[in-house]
Amino acid sequence: MVLDSISKARCDITSYLENYGPTLSSTIVDYLHEKCGINEAAARQRVSRAPSNVLRLSNIGLPDRVAFLYLSEHEGTELLRQRLATAFIKKKANAGVLLLSIIGRGGCAHAKHLPIISGAPLTHLRGHPTASTVIDTLLRLRLIEETAHDEYGRIYSSNYQTPIPHNEYVAYCNIEKIMIECTQSWLARLNFCVNSSSRFSHALPDCNGFGFDIVGKAKLRHFFSERNQSSDAYVVCDVNLIKEKLSLDDMLYFTKKIEIASYSRVKQNIIPFFFAYDFTLDTIRALKKYGIIHARIRHVFGEEFAELLKHLHSILSNISKALQDNPEQAGEIVSGILRVEGRSYNLRSVAFQFIVSQFIHFYGFRIDINKQIRTSSGQQAEIDVFADRNDLLYCIECKAFSPKNECGHEHVNSWIKEKLPRVVAWKREAYGNRKTKVVFCVSTTFRDRNLIAIPQTRDDISFELWDSAYVTKGLKDAKLEKTLTLFNEHFSKGYI
Repeated sequence: MVLDSISKARCDITSYLENYGPTLSSTIVDYLHEKCGINEAAARQRVSRAPSNVLRLSNIGLPDRVAFLYLSEHEGTELLRQRLATAFIKKKANAGVLLLSIIGRGGCAHAKHLPIISGAPLTHLRGHPTASTVIDTLLRLRLIEETAHDEYGRIYSSNYQTPIPHNEYVAYCNIEKIMIECTQSWLARLNFCVNSSSRFSHALPDCNGFGFDIVGKAKLRHFFSERNQSSDAYVVCDVNLIKEKLSLDDMLYFTKKIEIASYSRVKQNIIPFFFAYDFTLDTIRALKKYGIIHARIRHVFGEEFAELLKHLHSILSNISKALQDNPEQAGEIVSGILRVEGRSYNLRSVAFQFIVSQFIHFYGFRIDINKQIRTSSGQQAEIDVFADRNDLLYCIECKAFSPKNECGHEHVNSWIKEKLPRVVAWKREAYGNRKTKVVFCVSTTFRDRNLIAIPQTRDDISFELWDSAYVTKGLKDAKLEKTLTLFNEHFSKGYI
């Protein structure tokens, strides 16, 4: 086939973009070569000298100096965004890796989590853009949107697909927080590492310049002493509980982090873990290639624990509806939590929050557990149990203790000094002068109650202390006999 025998329109770049839409410059080069009989060098030259009405996006992180071509009529359209996102993903570019990670997490991610799942370094590393550069690229091209939420801080959502509902995403965050805390406890109990930090800590944990869900100094440093002059080693972990079975695309960001970290000039030895419900066979093979330990939750923590996490998510997505449909459901959750809590998984606080939620819901309140709040000045806090009724609000801080331990005044006074002002400021901004009770609730009793600096009651806000006797009365009034039995057995024994 020769060029003369072909309609000029068929081999015109503008016509191609009009007919087929925005695309990669390499795609048009292949088209000119295969369909128009133009050799590759001439095709590349023709694309580079495209007419002025053909617009291009260059230097956006696509490999091999590939550009993205489109027409003015495409600007700002959904088609342009979809094609650009597809191009990033197809080329496995840095922006594509982050897009795949967001898609694999239901189409959205918390601001603090985004650098971790970008697969890019937190600071400058030769030959690799930083996580902030990748994020800024996607924001500039409107492939992700930053949505400000007064309660939850910044959430980034993908424009490539419809994200999961916000309440579901927040429930997943809470479940992953539980999972991460359990994993930290498990790593410490088995002497894998000490003093680990997580993405829910104040500062983002990092190792070799990359962010992870968990980072802790390994106790197994002697395994590396012969291979590397530095005997320091670190355990790094990431978690994904949003998908039932993770694919290679879901894991691409993690394998990329481990691969780059492995040949970094200034590096620390790492022991990488990834925790999930399950992995595809191809994913397991890829993880083994990079020396990554794939940890199925049911294998590490047991089948009952894995099912409990799934059940917890379904409850937390809409706890008020769950309690309305089945008031004893939370009691079943509490029972399941307490069965696995005995294995040092630090879940007593979660169980106690469910117990308090049950009898508060009985009085007609809508319930949120672990509600993230943020004031206009940027101060953040977490309300363990938030209850909302037309005439009244409850902001409850829950502290679970072993049956024979009391809550000292120092715990309460610290909360009054550090956290209470943020809760009060947020409440005033979000609900104005609506009547509110702010409560410090413990599962046992208070020690030195007279030393607690209880704030004075104001016109719209009152402050209360609840102990095991108050919780017991609430459960009795709500006729929650099963939950009351669990509470007496595991929390308040010796005080009732």
